[in-house]
Amino acid sequence: MDTRSAPGSDPTTRRAERVAAIDTWRRLLVFQRRSMNELDDELRAERGLDLEEYDVLLHLTEAGRDGLRMGEIADRALLARSSCTRVVDRLERGGLVERAHEPQDRRMVRVLLTADGRAAQRRAAAVHVRGIERRFSSRLSPEDLVDLRRVLTRLEES
Repeated sequence: MDTRSAPGSDPTTRRAERVAAIDTWRRLLVFQRRSMNELDDELRAERGLDLEEYDVLLHLTEAGRDGLRMGEIADRALLARSSCTRVVDRLERGGLVERAHEPQDRRMVRVLLTADGRAAQRRAAAVHVRGIERRFSSRLSPEDLVDLRRVLTRLEES
């Protein structure tokens, strides 16, 4: 259901709705930035991984044994290609991932999770989930979560 004012509604109402929308957007960004910074700090302090590294490990865990191509990692982790390369380089130096050339096209590289990478992701997941619960899900009712998911899904689809 579209809850915006109909065309021709009074200018005061339209202005108040715009102000409310901008304020809501700002609050969403502030919450997101603060939460991401806090989650990153916790992961670094407790597991020696930053949030981008954890995110890449998570996507590789979800991908299974075949791993992912660099472009797939960048797309799933919402990273620029150059940032993705730097993150994977750090993880590779730490022994958490390895690169393997595709047999059918040696120019293509897959990134595979090592046993150490899988273990690091599992340990970091506990910290990450605890942080999400503390900052987010414990502050919302089950109904709030359903509503928020519905709204965010609609925004993603548009």
